[in-house]
Amino acid sequence: MGRNTRSVFDAIDAIKPYKGGNDFLWAMCRLNNIEKHRLLLTVGSQTAGMHMGQFLSNRLREQRHPSFAALADVIEPLDIALIPADKGFPLKEGFELYIGTVDEKPNPKQKFAFQVALNEPGIIEGKPLLETLHQFASLVEGIVAALRPRLG
Repeated sequence: MGRNTRSVFDAIDAIKPYKGGNDFLWAMCRLNNIEKHRLLLTVGSQTAGMHMGQFLSNRLREQRHPSFAALADVIEPLDIALIPADKGFPLKEGFELYIGTVDEKPNPKQKFAFQVALNEPGIIEGKPLLETLHQFASLVEGIVAALRPRLG
């Protein structure tokens, strides 16, 4: 084995492309193998949060005070989400997105966000699809950049 070949193997070993080493790279490899043998990867949906600008502005308007109404107009368009600890993955009928107070009136216009998430048991479970794809792309770019000088 030549000196350059050993350098490439050392660089690959440093990346730790196995479970217990670089688990994210291992997951990407496993998903790639599954994709070759099945038509689709398994995904599900989960909650990505509740639109807080809308929620808070609704609360301010309930107070029926002129200065609160003006503040509500400023707060409502803010793109702030309350992200729950339990995202309900995978979402099932009856999952409670929000539980208000006993006397709270329901807001039929309240907005909630949802996302598609990967679900391959034992490999990657409940990870947002788009975020994970961006992380995979960054990982591959970093590996290519690290190996480029050794490949001539």
